[in-house]
Amino acid sequence: YIEKSTKLKLDDWPAAMRSRYGEFPDGSGDLYALPVNADAIGLMYRKDLFEDPKEKEAFKAKYGYDLKIPDTYQELKDIAEFFTRPDKDLYGWAMYGGREYDYCTSSSNSFVWAFGGELWNPKTNEIKGYIDSPASIDGLKFYLDMMKYCPPGVETWGYDEVNVAFSTGRAAMAQQWFYFFGSMLDPKTSKVADKAGFAILPGAIGR
Repeated sequence: YIEKSTKLKLDDWPAAMRSRYGEFPDGSGDLYALPVNADAIGLMYRKDLFEDPKEKEAFKAKYGYDLKIPDTYQELKDIAEFFTRPDKDLYGWAMYGGREYDYCTSSSNSFVWAFGGELWNPKTNEIKGYIDSPASIDGLKFYLDMMKYCPPGVETWGYDEVNVAFSTGRAAMAQQWFYFFGSMLDPKTSKVADKAGFAILPGAIGR
């Protein structure tokens, strides 16, 4: 179909994307599908809060550095803590916690991998020593610790709950698939359409 197409060609997709989304068996070069999108999880944040002079002054006084898009997960944690104000129904962070579908695994893997952990050895299929490595455990613990800065009920959250929390102004930052970012800019569906900012996720020691 692609060879006959006048609109698409295989080179429209990078080789790595074709391989990871469409090959079977892995590494065989045999393509059975092509991706509609190559999605990844990114960071949504409230520009109005990050750019507010009073918030910036208060943050620096408390943490000793400037309020900015976080480069490290420790900075992310500081910012999430700073903006968590339950009495004002404002929380510093929103993410997936639900066990349905791939919610909590998608979210927690972002932390595990950033901390240098792995789920398994893809060459040997070994799990022991990878999913339970110190780095993997540190990443998972950090993921769980971030729940204290999320709105109540995060333990059951998926895509919709994260979108609602951010679009209604209840979360200063959120971890979400890039696929959903556009809806945050639609004033028909988002109360923060003119305040939403987007970035890549931080890393354990930097981006």
